Amino acid sequence: MICEVSDPSHTQPHLRRAPWKDEGGRGLFLLARLTHRWGSRYTVAGETIWTEKLLEEVL
Repeated sequence: MICEVSDPSHTQPHLRRAPWKDEGGRGLFLLARLTHRWGSRYTVAGETIWTEKLLEEVL
């Protein structure tokens, strides 16, 4: 299963461990832990983050 999310940002996504007080910054960390693999690609309209989850993990 593949899921993609796009936005107009052109910044490079990076994994980080957010301090417990931070209200944000955990998205990519959660994706990396919960999916088989993930990545990003860029277009003139912005970036797309994609994730891949193996079907046997979903069913």
